[in-house]
Amino acid sequence: LLPDDVPLRAQAMRLLVADGDFAKAILLGERSPADARIVTYLGISYSRSERLSDARRILGPYVHEHFEPYVKAYVEWWPAAKSMEERLWTSLRDGTAEQALVRRLNSLPQHQANEEAEAWVRARMAADPYLSQLCQTLRQHEDVYPAASELAMILLREGLSIPKGEKRRERLVEAERVFLDLRKINDKDPHQDLQLGQVYFWLGRETAGQELFDKLEKEADGHVLTSMGE
Repeated sequence: LLPDDVPLRAQAMRLLVADGDFAKAILLGERSPADARIVTYLGISYSRSERLSDARRILGPYVHEHFEPYVKAYVEWWPAAKSMEERLWTSLRDGTAEQALVRRLNSLPQHQANEEAEAWVRARMAADPYLSQLCQTLRQHEDVYPAASELAMILLREGLSIPKGEKRRERLVEAERVFLDLRKINDKDPHQDLQLGQVYFWLGRETAGQELFDKLEKEADGHVLTSMGE
């Protein structure tokens, strides 16, 4: 691979991480140009190799810079996209959309009308300046999500390894912040809730932690609680 062949290097690192070959991923990442994908996979490889301080050293600044705009764009994009999609489909159903389009769709067989209607909705959403700007921001920062997820686990593990005191509390509070931001993107991850619950307990917030554990027990994935004893 050429030194500046970042996409190929990032892809190779992704596959190495997936295969658990973190040593090779680290070797490749440390010799690669700086890039969001390289930083993400290198940080994950450090973390999975128990090099937590190295992982936090490179993931911390990257997540600090990129995760906030990613979360903000996602939180704005999801309801905006859903609302616009519903409005467009409503305009087709009640006949208030472009009349030429409505007449054409009414003249087509059902399956073809459905296909063209879906294509029209997608095109209108893609052309919307506000949604387009949010999507561009999400694409710009998309590699930060796995980096933030790994960083949250690193902060939790480091926090638990530090003797009781202000430094431990700082690590756990930082872990809580990242976990809460992760939940704004995906609030259906039981393993993530499990880790956040542990953060609450270690911070002395037993009520908040117990509420999360009770929620996990009631859900289909409640068996993740057994991992705490493994």
